[in-house]
Amino acid sequence: MVRIAIVGAGGISHRHIEALLRCDKAKIVGIIDINRENAQKRAAMCGASVFDHLEDCLDLVDAVYVLTPPSTHCGIAVTAMNAGKHVFIEKPISSTIEDAQTICETAIRCQVQCTDWHLLRGHKYSLFRQLSYPRGHTL
Repeated sequence: MVRIAIVGAGGISHRHIEALLRCDKAKIVGIIDINRENAQKRAAMCGASVFDHLEDCLDLVDAVYVLTPPSTHCGIAVTAMNAGKHVFIEKPISSTIEDAQTICETAIRCQVQCTDWHLLRGHKYSLFRQLSYPRGHTL
């Protein structure tokens, strides 16, 4: 069973929660959002607890979903990966190339899985694809 924390209880979060509820190998443990009311609504959908900060639930989870605005992705992802957690980031991976590079380097250093989700993820111009594979590597 993969225990998951979701950071960000905005518009797209309900789709992620619905999908995770259909997966018998996943359990949503915590919801974190700056808007506590939104966090409580999403937590009620899945029987999760509401936490004020990601750090409050890192000991309880195996993976973190980052569903916040892109400018916040790097800090959240790096915090989770430094704690040894796998990370799923809603597209785009970040708002800057530097943050994307930091995310990828942290995943490698911490030896955890980190991915973004984007319809064009396999496209040759995908930032994550470019940063995830050694130069010259082709899929």
